[in-house]
Amino acid sequence: MSTSVEPADIGIDLGTTYSVIAIKGRVELQPSYGKKGIYVEECDATIIPTPAGDPSFPSVFWVDPADGRIVIGMEAKRKAEDGGAPIMFSKRAIGTMELLPLHDRSYTAQEVAGHILRHLKECAEAALGRPVRRAVVTHPAYFERNQVEETRAAAVAAGFDMRDDRQMMMEPAAAALAHTCTIQTDPLTIVTYDLGGGTFDVTVLQRKEGVIRMLSFDGDHLLGGYNFDRALVQWILDKLREKGRTI
Repeated sequence: MSTSVEPADIGIDLGTTYSVIAIKGRVELQPSYGKKGIYVEECDATIIPTPAGDPSFPSVFWVDPADGRIVIGMEAKRKAEDGGAPIMFSKRAIGTMELLPLHDRSYTAQEVAGHILRHLKECAEAALGRPVRRAVVTHPAYFERNQVEETRAAAVAAGFDMRDDRQMMMEPAAAALAHTCTIQTDPLTIVTYDLGGGTFDVTVLQRKEGVIRMLSFDGDHLLGGYNFDRALVQWILDKLREKGRTI
């Protein structure tokens, strides 16, 4: 790819279940990408969709055992729907020694994050028609320092320049900051609940005399829509067994 054009900076929500790419302003994507960007007027940002046109990328990783091809996103997710075993919810293991098995080997969560981020970078470059040099990457509010740094290292492995500490941002804080662009009230206190597929975070921010401060944050990396689904299914199964139904 030519480097004669000005590189772009993007924002990435590296989610437990889905990830999203955005770029500041109203941006027209390359016709060769085949899909249009989704402009969010309130935030003055354009979401870069998947090559299939979806607004978010499943955070799913798989390797084709036949040829070693790395598969990310919806194609990898379909392997689970077809009875395969791709790596999903890997972000929960960031900062731990847990290994994630796939076929005849295992991966660290940092490795998987690196592959997902590289795929997002490549899609962004194809959509924009220019190199992407830097990214602001969001992370859960509950992340410890080692988890943040492993996520940063994954972004570096994906090819991003991540030398500025401000390029790592709490997910609910990023949402709250985006909201401050839509309302001029000052002072302003914002409580952000970020209930995702795999995590739950809460952040309290305050804007006073134009200065934004984070007052408090907390979260649970094992409480999300995935856990609600499993609990609901288990409750239904228990009720059926109580009535003598064989499952």
